[in-house]
Amino acid sequence: MKLQIKKRYILLILLFLIFFIITYESIADEENGENRVIPLGEVDSLKMTIKFGVGKLNLISGKEDVFKGNFQYDKSILEPNIRYEILKKTGILILSQSLKKDLHLPFPFKNIWNLKLPSGIPLQLYIDTATYSGDIDLTNLQIENFYLNSGASQTNIVFNQPNLIDLKNIPFSPSHGLFLSQLVLV
Repeated sequence: MKLQIKKRYILLILLFLIFFIITYESIADEENGENRVIPLGEVDSLKMTIKFGVGKLNLISGKEDVFKGNFQYDKSILEPNIRYEILKKTGILILSQSLKKDLHLPFPFKNIWNLKLPSGIPLQLYIDTATYSGDIDLTNLQIENFYLNSGASQTNIVFNQPNLIDLKNIPFSPSHGLFLSQLVLV
């Protein structure tokens, strides 16, 4: 009788361990997300480069001299690399991912970047993307240069008010066919 009770306890302990391991692995695979706030400091302008692989990219106007980003991803390979430095009164902000061309992500996956760009300083904005959908609202920003190099994508670009400074360049370079579902320039 005591032997059967010991076997049952051992079985219960093993089942508990198996359950714990399965639960831990599923928690480890859950969505990762992070919020980043970068005060720009004493700069006269910001040169911002965004290298975005796959997913959803949203850009809007934010506070005067602060960059804010909300990054949601569920695979560690999609984690953003964020670097900021100041060179001669120009802020240089680079957002990128460590993606390789031969990357095979299992579907479905989640990769969403919600970015709030500083509205108080002139911006040189360079966006280099692969397969993504994007909403880029440049209203209330001081866009000096805007470059978009895009792969297969669907992008909405909006200027709902006149640009606050003279816009020098706004070239689009669709490498695999850029589909602009909406381009609004006022």
